[in-house]
Amino acid sequence: MEVNLLSAAAASTLVYRAVSDEPDAILIATEDFGTVADQSDSDLIEVFSSTSTVLLSGRIHAVLRKRAAAFHIRSSFLCR
Repeated sequence: MEVNLLSAAAASTLVYRAVSDEPDAILIATEDFGTVADQSDSDLIEVFSSTSTVLLSGRIHAVLRKRAAAFHIRSSFLCR
């Protein structure tokens, strides 16, 4: 098993990395998921729906969980 840690990057690079590397899971750690969720990007939705995805965020609330669910992210956890 291998874990690849990526440095801070634009949300658009997630699609490229997920498709090219074919990961078993994606872990997103962010202070503000809004920068990802504000993009209505069907490629992101497709990648997240086909790959188990977990969101770690500095703030978890009902709106964030709803936005994450729209991207097919099933798990959201508070990270401090």
